Amino acid sequence: MIGKGSFVITLVWILSSWCNSIVIKVCQSKTCTKQHGSQLRSLVTVMQDLIHTSNNTNSMTTTMNVEATGCLTQCGRGPNLAVVSSSKTNQQETLYRLVDSPQAAAIVLEEVSGIPVPSILIAACNVMQKAETEIDANRKELILNSVIHALTSSSSPSSNFHNSHALSSAFTMRALNRIQLFNYTGAIEDAKLVTENIPNDATAFRILAQAYEGLGNYPSAIQALQKLIQANSAFATKATKDIQRLSDLC
Repeated sequence: MIGKGSFVITLVWILSSWCNSIVIKVCQSKTCTKQHGSQLRSLVTVMQDLIHTSNNTNSMTTTMNVEATGCLTQCGRGPNLAVVSSSKTNQQETLYRLVDSPQAAAIVLEEVSGIPVPSILIAACNVMQKAETEIDANRKELILNSVIHALTSSSSPSSNFHNSHALSSAFTMRALNRIQLFNYTGAIEDAKLVTENIPNDATAFRILAQAYEGLGNYPSAIQALQKLIQANSAFATKATKDIQRLSDLC
């Protein structure tokens, strides 16, 4: 169990009447990454998946974001993450250690936001973890279908997960799996759904480029690569070479 007496170290504590922003910094050092490696899915992604739309605000002026960071100096007791809560004048930073499962990550989110993480999101993260370990692409498709169905079947406004990061993750995983199954049309459908929720998702544009190329639709593949460069310049070199290669085929 995560608690202040064992796995939590308060680094800076300044009393604040309210919080304007919460930033969750997930350690990406080799040690922490290796310790979380058995979970396969990035802890950054898991934390994002567990934040429900309604959990993004703890008040009208509070935002919650998840980002990668460097070593948090607690090697050997990872995976580690730091939560920075800020207001206009005050800041509190808390270190959490041994965040090694969706359940542990949910405890952190509940503590810092004061809002329970929906059990369906924890279950979705666990099932997507299972999907990552599935070798057979057809069985993986069935597992991911179950996650997508669970997250899209609810019609209650208070439990609407249609715009959740978890659903986008499931669509991304299924799109990648459909590429393996040569179901390029299905991969395109899933990737487009991801971009509707996360307009600058680089992985979705990479999937679109690969799927369009698989269908022989080179102009659309080129457009996807151009959007990939806009979304993440780190892919510019390879994407530019692919654009030139595909242009020669048009």
